[in-house]
Amino acid sequence: RMHAGASRCAGTRWAFAASCTRGSGVATFDYAAELEEHTAGTVALILCIYFKDPSYNTTVSRFVTKFGQERVAEVGPLWELKGTQRERQERHALQLLSARNVTNLYIQAHGKKTNMQMH
Repeated sequence: RMHAGASRCAGTRWAFAASCTRGSGVATFDYAAELEEHTAGTVALILCIYFKDPSYNTTVSRFVTKFGQERVAEVGPLWELKGTQRERQERHALQLLSARNVTNLYIQAHGKKTNMQMH
C-alpha cells in the first residue's frame, strides 16, 4: 500500500529527533515506521534527546528493536544544558546527521527552543 506522494520520498534519508518519551516518542516511532513501510524513503537516524521520564528507556529500546542500534543515537537534554555543554551536544547531533547523509529532518519539539537546524 503506497501513500500519495510516496514516490517523492525515493532516495531520501530521514532523521527523526524527539524526546523519545511517551507521546512524543510513540508519535515519532509511528512516523518513522510508516516512512519505511509505505514509501521509498529511509530512516537514517533516530535522535533521542534525553528527557527525565520513566518511559524514556523503554521508548529508546523500542526504537533500537525496530531500527537497529546503528540507527539510534542519544544526546543530552538540550533544553536543560547551557553554554559549552549545550553547544557540544548540538554539535554532536549535527555531526551525526551529517555522517549519515540525512536529507530530511523531522523534529518533534515543543516548549523551549533547541536551535537545531541543518545547514
